[in-house]
Amino acid sequence: MHVRTPKNQKGFNLIELLIVIGIIAIGLIFIFSRGQTSRTDNQANNVQSDLAVLVTAVPKARQSGDFTAITAAELCRHLPELMCPAGVITHSGGGIATPTATTVSGLSHTQFAVTNLSAKACSSAFASLHPQMSEISVGSTVVKSTSVAFSEAALNAACSAPSQSVTFSTRG
Repeated sequence: MHVRTPKNQKGFNLIELLIVIGIIAIGLIFIFSRGQTSRTDNQANNVQSDLAVLVTAVPKARQSGDFTAITAAELCRHLPELMCPAGVITHSGGGIATPTATTVSGLSHTQFAVTNLSAKACSSAFASLHPQMSEISVGSTVVKSTSVAFSEAALNAACSAPSQSVTFSTRG
């Protein structure tokens, strides 16, 4: 026996409900993907800002101490507290920046090894900060040195490789 329902019945049928749920699901996917992009952009900007602060702290540390013995502790005196928990220099991406004093072509430099940079943070930070740096290496790729001119294409290609450590030197 087939039961008929009246045409004036209130409510939605199954097809209508599935269409509404599908539209809501597509909207949520769009919103969450935009949020992730925004978080990635924000982190890249924060890392770039942290590295800029780090680069500008080097001359201050040089003026206040012996440049040949520059340490993370010396640099931390010239950096915001959030960048130096327990005397270790960190950045917004959750990585560590380790300084060492070096000599390049007879000039004193501070070299940093930076870990845990996303590809976007690596590319954007070093593309804007490269004029203040004498050398940049991403993994085993030299992106800028006294014999290699800076190339944004080479930087982007090197930064897109997974889990790269970046080494850069500031002029001295």
